[in-house]
Amino acid sequence: MRVHFTKMSTGITRTTEFEKRALAEFAVNTGTKCDHDCTCCSTGAVLRMHKSFKEAGESPFGFGYAIVDPDVPARVAHDAKRIKDRGIVQVRTQMDEWSPEAKNHDMGRRFLENNLGEPDGPYAP
Repeated sequence: MRVHFTKMSTGITRTTEFEKRALAEFAVNTGTKCDHDCTCCSTGAVLRMHKSFKEAGESPFGFGYAIVDPDVPARVAHDAKRIKDRGIVQVRTQMDEWSPEAKNHDMGRRFLENNLGEPDGPYAP
């Protein structure tokens, strides 16, 4: 499995599309491609123009690689402190935070600790 690292620009983002569908107010993405290689995954089609694929020299529709940003949980911690509108945070919108490569960096656990651990963050009652 080839692993590439990218820098995502945000931690927690507001998502109007999810809000319209009453799914969530916020989203978190820890990369642009997980290493599950699901044949039904739409991420490649949705993100085909994302710079991370070009930087990695990979096709968005290819298999056998992952593109992750291990620093996203730190940005989530920062964003959770500044977001005052409470609401649902959707994870796994582009990739699985508990995929094998993401687990190597404890991304899912770190995301949950950094978001849920913030008393005034988006998940707070």
